Amino acid sequence: MDYVITLPEQEKRRIERQVRHTDLMPQDMGEAVRELTKVTAIRKAIKIIKLKNRKR
Repeated sequence: MDYVITLPEQEKRRIERQVRHTDLMPQDMGEAVRELTKVTAIRKAIKIIKLKNRKR
């Protein structure tokens, strides 16, 4: 079950790094917002997975 949690966390970190390192905010605000929206969705998914994992 740890792999199921680790994979989205890695993807979340990758997207956050990409936004920061490419300096996306000043260049293309729309693209940056889309990427950060993905991060938010991944965070919610991780939270749900962890909650379901604790119930077992």
